[in-house]
Amino acid sequence: MQKRANYSFGKELKVEFNNSKRIELINTMIIELPVLRARIGASQADISERIGVSRQTYNAIENSKKKMSWTVFLALFAVFSSDERTLKMLDSIDIFKEGVAKEL
Repeated sequence: MQKRANYSFGKELKVEFNNSKRIELINTMIIELPVLRARIGASQADISERIGVSRQTYNAIENSKKKMSWTVFLALFAVFSSDERTLKMLDSIDIFKEGVAKEL
């Protein structure tokens, strides 16, 4: 049996993801990180500061040397979905349309 994550955003929105969906979303984010970061002209240090991790940790995540936690994924999604330059890109990636972007 897969565990399900249950997230509440405000009073009206409740988001649930099973572990396989989480892994799929995280893996897609890792692949897209360099392009997303470049679109907003941010360095790894800039992004790491915005999401509250060290630059070394962010670098290891972006280079697939460290696993991305769900919390880091949500922080990155919040950063990139709050910027017009990257929101359009996120909207064009099917998994984000089917998963997080539709729910958040």
